[in-house]
Amino acid sequence: LTQMHSAWTKLATYHVIGNDLPWPEWALPLSDVPPATLEQLTLRALRMRRLWDGGNPKIQRKLSKFIQRPRESITWIQLICSRWVVIQQNGATLELWDPEDVTFQQPTLTINSFEGIVDGSVVRSKAESTVAMMMSTRSCKVGRIDLVLPYPKADGGSASATVVDSFDHFSRLMDADEKLAAFLEHQGKRGNFIRDMVSGAVIRLDCSPENSQPQQPFGIQLKRQVVAVATVWSVDLYWREAIITTLRSPERGGAAIQPFQRLTYPPDNLRGTLKETTIASAIFLAKNPKFLSFPSGEDTIYLSARGRLSGQILYVAQRIETADQGPPTMPPTYVLLTPAVLFCLGPYPMLFYDPGQSGRRPVFVVDEPRGLSLCEISVPRDLSWPTQGSAKRGYIGWWRITDSSSRDLVHYVTFEEATGTCAIAMGSGRIWVVDLTAAEIIPQNSNEHLDIPVS
Repeated sequence: LTQMHSAWTKLATYHVIGNDLPWPEWALPLSDVPPATLEQLTLRALRMRRLWDGGNPKIQRKLSKFIQRPRESITWIQLICSRWVVIQQNGATLELWDPEDVTFQQPTLTINSFEGIVDGSVVRSKAESTVAMMMSTRSCKVGRIDLVLPYPKADGGSASATVVDSFDHFSRLMDADEKLAAFLEHQGKRGNFIRDMVSGAVIRLDCSPENSQPQQPFGIQLKRQVVAVATVWSVDLYWREAIITTLRSPERGGAAIQPFQRLTYPPDNLRGTLKETTIASAIFLAKNPKFLSFPSGEDTIYLSARGRLSGQILYVAQRIETADQGPPTMPPTYVLLTPAVLFCLGPYPMLFYDPGQSGRRPVFVVDEPRGLSLCEISVPRDLSWPTQGSAKRGYIGWWRITDSSSRDLVHYVTFEEATGTCAIAMGSGRIWVVDLTAAEIIPQNSNEHLDIPVS
């Protein structure tokens, strides 16, 4: 067993992590991961390089594995550690399902002490096989749960959940770490709010340019030295040290913190003509995408944005390095680099877009005349993407969800890029669980399983 672990550790280190292939955070350090899990993750990553990153022609595939719940009962879903699917029913009960259980007869675990429809979540790895999950609800309640989850393909052990604590008055959780949590709503008011996870103190981040109306943000990301807020017009940066100092000051009052730097989006001239300087939506990327033309580093900020005319755009804010390497006494300076096109819009509406952790392997649902489909795209590391024409040329995977006669609708999509695992929740109560790196191609040649199930 020790020799097997050593062998798979070397393979994962040199052939996966060393080649910048995706590797999940929950499977680090490698010394804590069982050999069977290391084997599965390594083979998945190598298949991803061949089937996804290799840019193979798209092949329409067939969905085959699903969990069935009552119709119109699903109010939220979340993939955890690529093995577990958390399903919320009717804005209350949380169920933990194991996709490795091919029967799907009943959930592995049920948590009843949670109320309100989930509208935000953050999952972070802790100790071996333990993850911390924080969730906010539309009822302005926030709960923290520690989950002990056996690794994929690992024998022995059972899943368990412990409710750590809860607090009120917040919703729309965006990001969280050991010290801070970021929300878009507090006591019924919208904005950018940072809560001290130790003291419970709260402060608002002002993202309103001079002489303008307040900007409703798309998201908040907590970085090592800054807090980034994406709005329609700009990426606003707040010094983390100033936020913590203000939160812990007895005289903080009700004043809002102003950004130390505002990075406005440049005119979109990516196709040779000046177009918009605003964006329609945006998602911060959790991981460095390792694009060849952009910098790396934990302080770099990556934003995948939906341009109003140009498709999906990557904005990168780079920190300017200084000679002084000591503790920062002033906020860092950032510069917004020339944006790049991740991919162009296709001819059909794009729904439920998820860029993944790095933005290099996004998935989304398209609504076309033949029905709903789940699509995957591989974005080249050199961003040598055609800036004209249909994005359909770049589809790597094409999974049929419904046909044109079906009345079923997609309600939620959750995706883990590191392992190519995706779950799709339908209005019918069906949750499709998809391995997007599956080597076996099952052509979609019939309408089996595509219609709303009989109640």
